[in-house]
This record gives sequence, C-alpha cells and structure tokens, in this order.
Amino acid sequence: MGGGAPQEDMFGKLEAMREVITEVNTQFKDPVSCLTCTARLSANEQEKTTFVCVCISEFLSLYETERLIQELTQYEIDTHNIVVNQLLFPKAGELTPRLRECG
Repeated sequence: MGGGAPQEDMFGKLEAMREVITEVNTQFKDPVSCLTCTARLSANEQEKTTFVCVCISEFLSLYETERLIQELTQYEIDTHNIVVNQLLFPKAGELTPRLRECG
C-alpha cells in the first residue's frame, strides 16, 4: 500500500546518477586512467582534459564564474580557460565612450 516502488525507483535513479558523476569526475581528474575516454582520445588529447568556463562580461557572470572555478579547484578539476562572450572591440582608431572621458 505504501510508496515502496516509487521510492526504490528514485534510489535506483540516484545510484545511476552517482555512477555517471563519478565517471565524469574521474575523467577530469585523471583522464588517462578512464577506460571509456582513453579509447577515444589520443595521448596528446588525454593531457588536455579541462573544464572550460563560459561567461559574459558583466559583474554577476564574472563573479559566479570565479566561484565556479574555486569550487572546481576544490575537487581538483582543471579550469585553465575562460571564454568571455559578448565582447565588442572598437575599430582601429575609434575611441569608445569610456576612452573619450579619459582623454
């Protein structure tokens, strides 16, 4: 009569998720020892396993990216790259409004 089956299903899903999380964590920490990834990656590529952070150039996004990197570092996950989207560069010789204020 109780909810035994749904609870067992939930625990089964959590266990399956744990296995996936453990595998991903292993790949980031030690990609050479990961059997599934070793078959697909060359020796050079195995040394390049890293987490690439992507953010936009606004305070909150940069702040949260910094927090993410600190958290990943605690788990010994490599994060040497950050991609910053939505950057606009001035044309050659063109002053931006901020540069006009300074000049």
